[in-house]
Amino acid sequence: MDVLPCPKCGHAVDMQSRRCPIDGYEIDDTDLLAVAATITPEQLATQKTAGANGDLVGRKLGKYVLKELIGRGATASVWSAEHQEIGGNVAVKVLDQRPVDGAEAHERFLREARVSAKLDHDHVVKVIDFGRDASVGSYIVMERLTGQPLDRLIAAEAPLDERRVVALALQVTDALGAAHALGIVHRDLKPGNIFLTRSLGTEVVKVVDFGIARVTFERATDLTGAGVVYGTPLYMSPEQWDNVGVGPASDIYALGVVLYEALTGRLPIAATAITEMAKKVALEEPPSMRATRPNLSPGVDAIVLRCLQKEPEDRFATMMDLADSLRELQDRKTAPKRSRLKGLVLPAVGAVLLAQGGFTAARWRSNEHVPQPEIRAAAEAPRATEAAASLPLPAPVAPVVVASASASTAPVARVPGATPASTAARQDSKKPKGRPASASRGSGVPSLYADDW
Repeated sequence: MDVLPCPKCGHAVDMQSRRCPIDGYEIDDTDLLAVAATITPEQLATQKTAGANGDLVGRKLGKYVLKELIGRGATASVWSAEHQEIGGNVAVKVLDQRPVDGAEAHERFLREARVSAKLDHDHVVKVIDFGRDASVGSYIVMERLTGQPLDRLIAAEAPLDERRVVALALQVTDALGAAHALGIVHRDLKPGNIFLTRSLGTEVVKVVDFGIARVTFERATDLTGAGVVYGTPLYMSPEQWDNVGVGPASDIYALGVVLYEALTGRLPIAATAITEMAKKVALEEPPSMRATRPNLSPGVDAIVLRCLQKEPEDRFATMMDLADSLRELQDRKTAPKRSRLKGLVLPAVGAVLLAQGGFTAARWRSNEHVPQPEIRAAAEAPRATEAAASLPLPAPVAPVVVASASASTAPVARVPGATPASTAARQDSKKPKGRPASASRGSGVPSLYADDW
């Protein structure tokens, strides 16, 4: 057989490598014997031929020509394709033909197309068309995404930056919140179904694969029959294992597992066998992420652990409630920290200005009663130098800075006792230069110029 579900997580494993790309589990001969004991010869023969589809390159499905294989899952393969008339790249998902479950698989595949088409959302992969080919079978035409699924990013870079994970999680909650509002529960949320692409330099999430979604808006037979459990074991909630009461809270639990794995590089609950996993999910509490990554914020740790509560009612009530908590955490993380120095600078400058103003006023008052010498006009003196030399030296007088009430008039420094003519002469020779160091024009607050200091 070409692919085999991983006994640990259920992900499709290429039998040439025998190693699961998700959890690293290596499939040995014992696993092969276990599968051989439960599979019929017809199923085995089908799996050997179906799903490979290596001969589909160049094949025309409807108006689309298949170009190359992008990837393969347990039940379908995805191909890059081009519209034969107008061009443009798309992705075509081709359902493997398996006679043993052909009719049910086709109905589930059709439901995936309908659900995705109904979910016209920025963070859900867009479905363009659906069709059936007499020799190839059912196929879905979707938008072509460029990027990588989250499971590859986790495998390569985990643990991921907290802010990055929160930003991605908000997009997932947005997508699944819209799905839940339409009565759609994904039921198979995992890193492999969260695709990461980019738009205008920003990382964008696309939720994919609604193949086993539970739909309540359709009056149709439930395609997940009694006694059959659907999902990926490592991301399944306790109620999914029991196949009882599966709903939006199940997606919240799965997202909690995804966030835990992205932030720590490990799963909240691990096991070596499916039966052991079911027992641990039901009974074992996941440890705090801060036990392995202390630099994580307590807020994100509390949010993820709440998602992983055993009882659905103990988790967030809705995806929107979860999004609100994540957004609040994000706001706290991105809010600029107020500089303590910045908070002290303006009051300190104000104190200095007040002190300077008080000192200047005090000096002016102290000289208020000092007799000021008369300044004779230059025309009365035969020579300016002689007149100036004959004058007694005046007592030192500090200038008083007065702010004009007019926005168009610059502040004027006045000398007490000076005549208007001498004041005008001083104003012409010492016009303020530069920009005010404090206070705005017309505010009624004295404006101080750098040159005045």
